[in-house]
Amino acid sequence: MLWQDVSKSVLWHKQLQRSLFQEDEIPKMTPSTLTTAFKEYEVAQLSHDVKYNGTLYPKGTKGAIVHVHNNGEGYEFEVVTPKPNVLTLYPADLQK
Repeated sequence: MLWQDVSKSVLWHKQLQRSLFQEDEIPKMTPSTLTTAFKEYEVAQLSHDVKYNGTLYPKGTKGAIVHVHNNGEGYEFEVVTPKPNVLTLYPADLQK
């Protein structure tokens, strides 16, 4: 994937999140949120409850990192339960 494609993808996801969430619900990127880096195909779990497209995914929901944005600024996180989906998340949303 070309760098331009990655940048466009990250911008698209940010625009999508702004359309789905109130501004104060979008996690802010700070150096402390970037301390835990995940690799593609690594297993992780949610660090807190996440409501995504009308479905509540509780804290501790396990899934796999299927894509890493901008060296860990964001992740595509695939879950199976309670409803199969790929969530676009910030580092603060995930834990090992």
